[in-house]
Amino acid sequence: GTKDGAFGIYHDNNIKLATTSTGVTVTGTMSSDAIIAPGAVIQQVRAYISDSTQITKAGSISEITTNLRLAITPKHADSYLILEASAWFCVRNSTHLCFADFYDVTASARPWMPDAAGSRQRVHWSMRVSPNDVNDFNYMHMRALGTTGGNTNARTYTVRFGTEGVTAEFLKSDLSSGSGVVAPFVFTVTEVGA
Repeated sequence: GTKDGAFGIYHDNNIKLATTSTGVTVTGTMSSDAIIAPGAVIQQVRAYISDSTQITKAGSISEITTNLRLAITPKHADSYLILEASAWFCVRNSTHLCFADFYDVTASARPWMPDAAGSRQRVHWSMRVSPNDVNDFNYMHMRALGTTGGNTNARTYTVRFGTEGVTAEFLKSDLSSGSGVVAPFVFTVTEVGA
């Protein structure tokens, strides 16, 4: 420190923090394990599938593909996780209900959703497709937010899809003309500050 002047903190003879007449100057980067702004992104893992190989799903809800599995270990026990998935899909010309959910592979459960009454199942997304769609693509986008459960245990999430019976086509549609249409599937898991 200097009387009536600057005060500095050094590491290996290199100044890292110094006071000035107007504030403090930091040389290098600052990090903290304890102070996380609410809503600040702590980490994110993602899957982006744009393969031209068609994936089809019909009937009861099941995992779309293991290529969408995302593993994450929360850095903070009190943070939130945001699960988000979006994809274009195509169905044949008929009226059917389509539905999807996020699934915690580690816990064998739908995250942050209680069981539904009777034989019904809770899902994170659903839509009824119509024969009026005539070869058009439909769009699925779903998002869920929940806590880490007060721990930093590693967990793996995936996306599941089901229909009343019609076959849904992901990534590539048989109904496309010419060289066909390939539409990607995007799935992200984001940890944010509470």
